[in-house]
Amino acid sequence: MIPIRSEKSYTPQDRAKQRKYKHRQRQLAGVRVHDLAALGKAILLCDDCTPKFNAAPVGYATNVKMPRARGQCDGCLNYTPAGVLFLKGGG
Repeated sequence: MIPIRSEKSYTPQDRAKQRKYKHRQRQLAGVRVHDLAALGKAILLCDDCTPKFNAAPVGYATNVKMPRARGQCDGCLNYTPAGVLFLKGGG
C-alpha cells in the first residue's frame, strides 16, 4: 500500500527543498517568445528584450499603426510602459 502524504505531513526541511528547486520549473525567455511566435500570437517586448528577438526569420514585424504598447513583456515578464509590439506578417 502506498502511503498518502497530506500537507501536514511535510517537514520544514521538505518544504525548504521544494522552495530551493522551484526555480528549475521556469521556462527560458527565448523559449517562451519563440513558442508565442510559433503559435502566431502578438509579442510585446521591452526595450531590453527587443534586440534579442530576431523577428524577420519567424515572419514578424512591428505594427506600423501602433508600434508601441503597454503591458507585460513576453521576454522578461516585467511591466513595460512602452514596449515594442510585434505581429505576425507585420500587421
